[in-house]
Amino acid sequence: MLIIIAHAFRSSGIFLIVYIFYLTRHSRNILVNTGMLVVYPYTTFIWLMIIISRLGGPPAINMLAEVWCIIYRFMSFYKLFLLVAVGFMFARGYHFVLYSTLSQSNTS
Repeated sequence: MLIIIAHAFRSSGIFLIVYIFYLTRHSRNILVNTGMLVVYPYTTFIWLMIIISRLGGPPAINMLAEVWCIIYRFMSFYKLFLLVAVGFMFARGYHFVLYSTLSQSNTS
């Protein structure tokens, strides 16, 4: 239930940020919107909180739910735990690359 509630807030936040990007550049393409968080610095903090929430970080509501899901998956599917752990790591890496691309790259 916690994951569903957190998903509602995360998804709304992501769509808000994408909408702000679309209003400015009339494109949702990540390559076109590189460095947009430098142009709109007030969205940088919001985007960072959304990324941390997607990662299940400490201020996020779903951190405990993510930990419970990982423990349950380990107990139930211990043979696939390495595959699940690698998937989690790739997802976290993708989110960090996405944040750094949108916030720290030069505007084109």
